[in-house]
Amino acid sequence: MLVWLLGLPLIAFGLLEDDDVVVLKKNTFDAFISPEKNFITMLEFYAPWCGHCKQFAPVYSEVAKALKELNPERPIRVAKV
Repeated sequence: MLVWLLGLPLIAFGLLEDDDVVVLKKNTFDAFISPEKNFITMLEFYAPWCGHCKQFAPVYSEVAKALKELNPERPIRVAKV
């Protein structure tokens, strides 16, 4: 139940998560990266058809999970565009 509640704000703003990585779109990028939020964000620019990006995806997901667990109260957000 707690996991669902934590994901609710992401869904409400049109953000989707893919293995702890937030998937940003053109209409959600600016609000997510906003400096007023004062979060550290690790961001990947990728192409879904790119072989290197596909190969890197599992590693990026592991990094996202590790950073989320490192400091649960204020995790480093991991996203991709």
